Amino acid sequence: MIRRTFLFFIYLSVFIAGVLLSAFIVSKILLREKVLVTVPNIKGKELIDAWQILKNESLELKIDSFRYSEAVPRYVIIEQRPSPGEKIEKKRSVFVVLSLGPQRFFIPDLTGLNFEGAKRLIEEAGLNLKDVLKVHSPKSENEVIGQFPSAGSESPIREVSILISMGPPSKNYVSPDLSGMKVEDLQNFFSSYGVPVKIQYVSPELGESYRVFQQFPSAGMKISDKEGIEVMIPGISSEGRVLRIKVPYGLFKKFLEIDINCGDWKMGLFKDMVEGGRVIYFFVPGDEKIGVFLDKKEVSFQGVKTIFLQ
Repeated sequence: MIRRTFLFFIYLSVFIAGVLLSAFIVSKILLREKVLVTVPNIKGKELIDAWQILKNESLELKIDSFRYSEAVPRYVIIEQRPSPGEKIEKKRSVFVVLSLGPQRFFIPDLTGLNFEGAKRLIEEAGLNLKDVLKVHSPKSENEVIGQFPSAGSESPIREVSILISMGPPSKNYVSPDLSGMKVEDLQNFFSSYGVPVKIQYVSPELGESYRVFQQFPSAGMKISDKEGIEVMIPGISSEGRVLRIKVPYGLFKKFLEIDINCGDWKMGLFKDMVEGGRVIYFFVPGDEKIGVFLDKKEVSFQGVKTIFLQ
């Protein structure tokens, strides 16, 4: 009996001691004094310097986000959280927004491309086309021969200006009097100057066959190697004919479509919007049937003059 009582008191003592020890530990945890530090000001500091400053205060640095900035250099702190002067516990983190510096756009090389190709590349690079300048040059027409900013550079703005070639400048001449000149002499004469000649054959009854009957521009006027000269020559062609189509005048453009019907197949000669008053010429081989449509409506050949062409 005495032994059992003795064991009871021993167990009770151990239990009470455990309870008291647990209560002591819990109270120490709950009532321990927090160690606070003042958040230093790291705005405007470079990343490595800001990290060292926080480390000295037993704080950690964490990058919350990045931001382009025209005023703050790259890898310099723009913002911080918590703010400078706030009290926080040691080992806590200070979150920062880090500058990437001014935003820069890479400029691709546009030279040598045609205008449409250059526009596509500018859009794909996330840039905007600002100015398009045109000059005569030995390069082919519509080719990009210059750009600003230069290729391979980085620009703070997303705008690009380009210089487009208009091809070599035209050479101007004074039109001679071609009246009565033979066709073969006419072509040989102008080919040596690189001036294109447009020949329209008209009814043989209008003048001497295969000699110049009329010219545009007239003698003494300016002609160029770009626009050339047009002559009318009486004669008949065995190879085909030319359609001369004048689009009726109007406020709005009209949709003109011209087809050749050759037996079981059809070939489109022209399909586009044209302004009123425009005169269009088409060479038609042989005696194929021609379909002319204006705004999707077929028109007769009234007002459409057929001129024979060699």
